[in-house]
Amino acid sequence: RKVCNSKAHEALMSKFLETKDIFLAKAAKALSLYTYRVQEALGDDDEYAEIEVWGAWIKELFALAMEIHQERGSPDLLVEVLATLANMSPDDLPEDTMWKDLLTVGRCQVLEFMEELCDCRIPNTRPDVVMQAVSCIGAFALEPDVCAFLAEHRPRIFRLIQFDLYMYTDDTGIMLQTLFVLYRLLRFQEVCVEMLSSNSNSFSSTDIRKFVTEVGKFVEHPHLEVQ
Repeated sequence: RKVCNSKAHEALMSKFLETKDIFLAKAAKALSLYTYRVQEALGDDDEYAEIEVWGAWIKELFALAMEIHQERGSPDLLVEVLATLANMSPDDLPEDTMWKDLLTVGRCQVLEFMEELCDCRIPNTRPDVVMQAVSCIGAFALEPDVCAFLAEHRPRIFRLIQFDLYMYTDDTGIMLQTLFVLYRLLRFQEVCVEMLSSNSNSFSSTDIRKFVTEVGKFVEHPHLEVQ
């Protein structure tokens, strides 16, 4: 907590973005996990003391992740940056900014980037990159406007997340994270209509039956959390 609320956090992030050092990336991820858990523990009347800690850095973290991917940089560094972003909540964003604002800049450049990372069918895709990209979608899904926007304009992301679920049935960690993200998404009517109803614009009745059948199988999965 002392690091988050002092100049040490600013110094860490500045040095990390300058050097792109993997160990500084891990330190940033650890701090983001701390602020995430702080928010989880807050009561209804509690104030989030670290509310301004991340706002100045989120756009730069997105830019760094895109740079690493486009220049075929270190996948390990990309995983750390994505994991840091996945720990962000709407309260961590810059003042008067929402996830939708960041995701739709430049003809949805960030969303297109996230879609590519979520696509497990691309050759040589690393499962840990896919998992963290899916986790980022789960972070965005905390904002209802993002879910409505995805359902109307970018429903392909839902199909990609389904493919991830089918692809990684032997990896309990990815399964758990993907199911959790689907849970977050399906809380919203617009997403349910797109993924599960006959009125869907992008999912056929066969797609929907397969999804329901596959998820139903997980009730008998040996891992209790998956059940």
